[in-house]
Amino acid sequence: MLKLLIADSSNIATNSISQLLATHYDLCVCHDGNIALQVLAEFQPDILIINLMLPHLDGLGVLQQTSFKPRIIIAMTTYVSSYMEHLLIELGVDYIMIAPSSYSLRARLEDLVRKQVIVSDP
Repeated sequence: MLKLLIADSSNIATNSISQLLATHYDLCVCHDGNIALQVLAEFQPDILIINLMLPHLDGLGVLQQTSFKPRIIIAMTTYVSSYMEHLLIELGVDYIMIAPSSYSLRARLEDLVRKQVIVSDP
């Protein structure tokens, strides 16, 4: 089963996303950038869904400081400039979603997993 880390400060968002994805992934959730950085190193997820607005260390800082890079990274935000988009792509982000619904996030994630042809360990 693929490992998925969701880093978002909103309990509503993480609960909604978790309900949709929990049966398909080994799921871990955190609500703080510093904790996300630590969990990335320890949990080493295949997939990271990260909101750029996190307390203590924002999502951009997490992506800049982590030494572990998941195979798929989806960044969520309410606004992104062309500069920020360029920076996120340089940091390995596969897809940037502007305030997505849980269902559109799930659809995009499934599409990215199919395109990456990620096979989980038996």
